[in-house]
Amino acid sequence: MPENGWIYQQPFGDSILDDYLSVRGLEQISLAVTGKVWSGKELHGLVKAGNMEAEEVWRRFGADVAAGLLPVLEEYQPDLLLLGGQIAKSFSWFGKELERECEKRKIRIQIETETSGRAMEGLLSQFPEKNTIEQKYFQKQKYNAMERKEEGETAKMDRNPGAPPLYAQLEQILKQQIECGTYKKGDFLPTEKELMGKYELSRVTVRQAMTNLVQSGYARARRGIGTDVVYEKVEEQMEGVISFTEEMKKHHIEMQTTYCKMELISPGETVARSLQIPLTEPCYCLKRVRNAVGKPMVYTITYLKKICELPTEPEPYMESLYQYLWEEHGIYIESGRDTLEAALPSEEVQKALKIDAQMPIFIRTRQTFRKGGEVFEYSICYYPGNRYKYTVEL
Repeated sequence: MPENGWIYQQPFGDSILDDYLSVRGLEQISLAVTGKVWSGKELHGLVKAGNMEAEEVWRRFGADVAAGLLPVLEEYQPDLLLLGGQIAKSFSWFGKELERECEKRKIRIQIETETSGRAMEGLLSQFPEKNTIEQKYFQKQKYNAMERKEEGETAKMDRNPGAPPLYAQLEQILKQQIECGTYKKGDFLPTEKELMGKYELSRVTVRQAMTNLVQSGYARARRGIGTDVVYEKVEEQMEGVISFTEEMKKHHIEMQTTYCKMELISPGETVARSLQIPLTEPCYCLKRVRNAVGKPMVYTITYLKKICELPTEPEPYMESLYQYLWEEHGIYIESGRDTLEAALPSEEVQKALKIDAQMPIFIRTRQTFRKGGEVFEYSICYYPGNRYKYTVEL
């Protein structure tokens, strides 16, 4: 056993482990790959944005982590490898090689950013006759730290008659923490044991809540490691008139059209007024549901002035409408006007977005104009409030 149980000073590469498996090591790899020193937080964000160089930085760092820890794992053959510190939040980006090595040796990996309590628990385990009071104290400190991280989120559960099941309450609390950013994509959620202690729940109840989170697309269960967040709210910065397809491409998110219907209709008063056409003049109506990250992201009803003949079959409208109009019909959108408001969804919107009646939505009403200020499009876009966010530069 190394002195004091410390391995940071063990020889590795042309120096010691601490020079490689640390922020310094990550920064050195970042400089070598990208020509610039990026912080772990910055690299985390770059990877989420699809930056290939940042992915390579994390891959190389992960290779160093696996190579550096492998001799220790071989010699001491632990049942559990506990990884902590802020950098552990990015384990999903750099941990694949270490996961493979640990799986071969049947070693469980656990991610925990708050490691001081775990270290003290390990120390106290060597003195079982003194454990009771001290362990309770440090367990309380750990849960207090969790509460601070969750920014005041109450740990109390409603156990009154008629209240929702406890697993459903815990599921909702975790969803809210994920949606508000307490836990971001790639972060690991608290362990079963931590949630059981914090909320005074049984293991069965916690597991049901976590299973529901996984099934609803908020998290991913990783055998022997923990449960990490896969949910990500799409943030759109309003800069100009672009299509939903182009919006998603900016975020490196794959988009699918899951429902599409195009028809020629007689407009109502609101549509006729918005398109600046008489009630007797027909217009096109295009309804689409667009999915991103596996879930309905927007339900759009688009009304187009009939300045040319457009096909009513769905195939031309499965991708970018603006691109199709320009390439096939020479219709160019020069400018637009968006109006945003919050509301509760109608039954039609609930069905299209697969949300319940109490889920707030964003409604974006858009008018677009051709050259000379002629109105061409009037559209209403419905976005689920838990999956979409707008940022406006003023």
